[in-house]
Amino acid sequence: MQREYSKTDIIYEITYNPNYVPQRYPKTNIKTVTIDGEKKFFMKNHENGSLYDLSEFGNDIWNLIDGKRTVKEIIETLQGMYRDLRPDFVRVTRLLRRGRRPSGGS
Repeated sequence: MQREYSKTDIIYEITYNPNYVPQRYPKTNIKTVTIDGEKKFFMKNHENGSLYDLSEFGNDIWNLIDGKRTVKEIIETLQGMYRDLRPDFVRVTRLLRRGRRPSGGS
């Protein structure tokens, strides 16, 4: 059974629980466009109409959130993609609104 988390719960889980499995917010998607030869990433929240301009890093985080990977696995993958990445720099809280605990979690 999936539990709904408050934003505070999600921030706590992402910060202190490396086994937390983040979920994408289902009413949000990212569109990639090319403007003047440069890739741009835009996230739209279809629930409230908000539009966000994401960096390539933010887009990479979003693409790694698949409901299967833990926060630890996402960070490790990002460290392989970005050589100088510090684990404490990775914050996906702006991309998440809901999540679930992994199987066997408390």
